[in-house]
Amino acid sequence: MFRLLLLTLLSSFFASTLLAQVPPPCPSNNHPAEDLCQNICIYCNFNGYSGGSSGYTGQTPPGGFCGTIENEQWLGFIAGASVGTFTVTPSNCQVGNGLQIALYTSCISAPIACNGGGPNNGNNPVSITANLTPGVNYFLLIDGYAGDQCNFVVTVTPPIAAQQPPIAPTGAIQGPATVCPGGTVTFSIPPVNGAGFYEWTAPGGWLINGQPSPVITNPPNGNVVTVTVGSTGGQICVQPRNSCNDGNQVCRTINVVPIPPTNLTPAIVCNEDVPYTLPWGQQVNTSGTYQTTYQSYQG
Repeated sequence: MFRLLLLTLLSSFFASTLLAQVPPPCPSNNHPAEDLCQNICIYCNFNGYSGGSSGYTGQTPPGGFCGTIENEQWLGFIAGASVGTFTVTPSNCQVGNGLQIALYTSCISAPIACNGGGPNNGNNPVSITANLTPGVNYFLLIDGYAGDQCNFVVTVTPPIAAQQPPIAPTGAIQGPATVCPGGTVTFSIPPVNGAGFYEWTAPGGWLINGQPSPVITNPPNGNVVTVTVGSTGGQICVQPRNSCNDGNQVCRTINVVPIPPTNLTPAIVCNEDVPYTLPWGQQVNTSGTYQTTYQSYQG
């Protein structure tokens, strides 16, 4: 009983750990920006955000920046279009230098677009344009140039570029219906528009991309997984999701069947033939009828 409870708790822990890697939706569209990227939430409809650069500390992102960082803040959003322009318009800057901005795909990646601003730029908007994948999360960094403290407004063009997209229907899982115990096979679904990630699940004892179920995979290749099956059959399932919406889950039942033994033709050895090497490599020194059975390493 204790062992079963422990396994259940461990499974729940791994599931919550994997899902914890996906930022949650923000509680409201006016939720304040985060000081640390790892605490970010995702705005499901991000456009027209108003804020200020005072009260934030400075940490240079691991992926770098096109300038120096003094008081950056982080805003997360979900892309709804394939390209977007992000404009931050400052006002009431204390020094008059204005702001600088960058866009990231994660807290540790290099920026995919960056505008380092400049001195005496306090009344001028700063903009970046980037290619986006609908359904995927992006992280916008806003920082005061040389530590300037300003109020600002963020606008997105077109507005749909930072609004949650619908998740398209999920196609059927493709792959073999019958697999040998311990076999490694590929399962896939067609790419799903609007999916920010895919959540794959499988029976206990199976591995998905080398990891126990559930496993989170990211576009563009997250719709394809390599699965090592266990000793018993069951269902493999996948659900396309993003931080704001869930798509429909699809499943497929997989049968696990051992490979039948391979019985080689009996070998008859006469007295005059000994010593004799049998077709499967065994050497015999007496006459008789010999037979062997081969069994796959997969059962």
